[in-house]
Amino acid sequence: MKIMQFILSFFMTAIIFIFISCEETPNFPQHKFIEPEMISIDEHLKFTCGPSWDTTFVPPDSLPMLVIELEPYEIGKYELTNEEYELFVKDGGYKNSVYWSYDGWNCKVNGNWSLPVFWSEENLWLEDPYSNKRNTPVHGISYYEAEAYCKWLSDKTNENYHIPSSYQWLRAAKGPDPGTKYTWGNEYNEKNANYSAILDSSFSSVTDYSDGRSHNGCYQMIGNAYEICFRASDEWGDFALIFSYHSGDCSEPKCMKESMTTNSASSIGKHVRIYGTGLRICLN
Repeated sequence: MKIMQFILSFFMTAIIFIFISCEETPNFPQHKFIEPEMISIDEHLKFTCGPSWDTTFVPPDSLPMLVIELEPYEIGKYELTNEEYELFVKDGGYKNSVYWSYDGWNCKVNGNWSLPVFWSEENLWLEDPYSNKRNTPVHGISYYEAEAYCKWLSDKTNENYHIPSSYQWLRAAKGPDPGTKYTWGNEYNEKNANYSAILDSSFSSVTDYSDGRSHNGCYQMIGNAYEICFRASDEWGDFALIFSYHSGDCSEPKCMKESMTTNSASSIGKHVRIYGTGLRICLN
C-alpha cells in the first residue's frame, strides 16, 4: 500500500510540475530572425562599370569607363521577403531608434512610419495587393528602412549585414568582365524575368525564374522588386540608387522590359517609399 501511495504521489507531483512549467514557458515565435541565403563573390573582383558588354559602346575620351576592384563579399541569393521583414516589424524595429540613422529616425517619426507602404496594421503583408505571400519580396520601403533592417539583423547575428553598394550590386548582376547585358546573357528573353513593376502586377516568389539567374547564381536581379543600393561614389549623399530600373526613354512595355539591364538604375531620395522598391542584402 505504501508503495502504491508513493507511486501515486510521484506521478501527481510530476503532472503538477509539468503543468506549472507549461504555464510559465513563454510562447516564443517560430523564428526571431532569418539569416538570408548568401552568394560569395570572391573572384573576378576587378571589373569595369558601365555597359562593358556592349562592344559597340565607345565612351567619350572625357568619360572613360571606371575600373573597380572590390574586396570579397557576399550578396543575397534572393530578394528580401515579407516573412523576413515581418520579424523586424514584430521585434519592434520601427520603435527602437538604435537601428536607425539620425536622418532615418527623423523621417520615420515625421512620416509616422510603422510598416511598409502597402502593409496593414491588422494583417501586415496579407493585404498588400502586389506582394502578399511569405516568400514574395517586401517592397514599399525606403533606403532608411532598409538600413534599419540591416542594422537589426546585424545585431541579432553579430554579422555585418548592409545595403549593397552600387559596385557590389553591379558585379553580382553582370558577372566577370566584360559582363552580360542581362543576368542570363546578352540576348533579351522575356521568359527569364517577372516584369511586374512595369505591368503593375503581382510579384512572384523570390525563388522563381531560375533561368534568369546571374553568373554567380543570384535570382531575379532583373525583374520583380527594384533593389536599393547606396551610391558607391557618394555614400553619404541624400540619394540612393534602385536597380534594375527601366529606361526613362521608353514608354512601350516591350521597350521598357528590354531596357532593364544589369546596368540600369535610377536615383531615389533616401526617404522615398514607393511601390516596387525592395532590397537584396549584402554581407562583408
